[in-house]
Amino acid sequence: MNIEGSRREFLLTASFRLSSLSLVGLPASLAIAVPKPKLDLVWGGLGFSSKSSEVGVLFPNVSQSLLHIGGTAILVKRLIQGLETNYQLGQGKVRDITESYNSDDGLLIICVAFDYEQVLATQSASDKAINDVESFVFCQTQVLYLQTNSAGSQDGARLNVLYSYPFRVQYNFRAEAAKKEVTLEEFSKNLIHNDNSLVNIFNSKVARKSFRELKFPRGIRVTSVTFSNDFNNALDFVGIRDQFQADLIGNALSSSLAEKGGLSVIPFRSNQMLGASLAARFKDDTKVLELANKMGGEDMLDYKIKIEMFKMVRKVSGENIANVRIARGMSAFVTVTSTITGNEVFRQKITQISDLVIDRISMESNLKGFDLRYLIQMVFKMFDDFVISVMTQEVSAMASTGLTLERDKDKLDALKKVFLSCKYDG
Repeated sequence: MNIEGSRREFLLTASFRLSSLSLVGLPASLAIAVPKPKLDLVWGGLGFSSKSSEVGVLFPNVSQSLLHIGGTAILVKRLIQGLETNYQLGQGKVRDITESYNSDDGLLIICVAFDYEQVLATQSASDKAINDVESFVFCQTQVLYLQTNSAGSQDGARLNVLYSYPFRVQYNFRAEAAKKEVTLEEFSKNLIHNDNSLVNIFNSKVARKSFRELKFPRGIRVTSVTFSNDFNNALDFVGIRDQFQADLIGNALSSSLAEKGGLSVIPFRSNQMLGASLAARFKDDTKVLELANKMGGEDMLDYKIKIEMFKMVRKVSGENIANVRIARGMSAFVTVTSTITGNEVFRQKITQISDLVIDRISMESNLKGFDLRYLIQMVFKMFDDFVISVMTQEVSAMASTGLTLERDKDKLDALKKVFLSCKYDG
């Protein structure tokens, strides 16, 4: 019984159409002549990028919001409805993975996970009883391809990531500081009810895709986030070190790569749906369970990305009786390395600068809150503009991140080639 667990070995045999799965070894011209079947869609589960025992601590707002909307089953139902309504190549029905997973042509298994959450509440300058709240949730949806054979045999079984899409859900609102239930109700809109909700992004970016080909993108992942001593000292000076974490940075660049670059990006943190929790759903199929346990492993990676948050500055650059002008700036080194050759294919410092005027009342009442809020938005913009610079060499995006065509074109062209190999073209 030969179970092929290596992604790279699988890639050598997987560059053919789904319609020709039973024709391995035949000439491509004969394989292409066979009509392409539709793949069955299977719901793989909803989870978190943490241990079950840590979910309540790391995801307090998401956990409470799931209860607020009527339970996890409500969100799952909406996600499945989105697939059944929007997916054009499906059979009109999404099955659960525990019902059946034997197919002549293979299955598409859809998994969704919560990767990170954060809520930033800043006291309103006009009303001390009101908070201006900025909330965001990083999520991950993945499409896995599972092939067995018509008899349900495990010989030659394959399970691989076909598409991985990390994204950020963000919602700003105002709420009375004393009414926690109002903040929870508003935060809950991140899941279903906003235009930019988890469900709506899932429907537009995943459910409407057409997974036609067994053409697997190369694997890319943010694997390392570090902070220099200077950066940590600046965070301590501003007073936000506890809220400015590696998970925030890793998920921010991952979502920028997916949303602005169109890349398939392996999660920064392995979530429950890749590994043991997914494997547990194959408990009666030991060989597929073995494959599922390997999901998220190192052999899925072709490129690793390291981020070093290097410098950060925040200082008053001008003031009068009513207002204060605050300058903020940060820089980071982004390094991309090939796991196949071990060679560094890209290393460059990127920057972001902001000059903002706030009223003196706001500064005196909650400068720490404003710093955290704007510095996080600077991180998002820095990574968004960096990815746009690589993919399009847009002048304004390059200027935003301190890049220039004259100096950086060759590096950006080389990285774009890498990024394009990590796109799913289905």
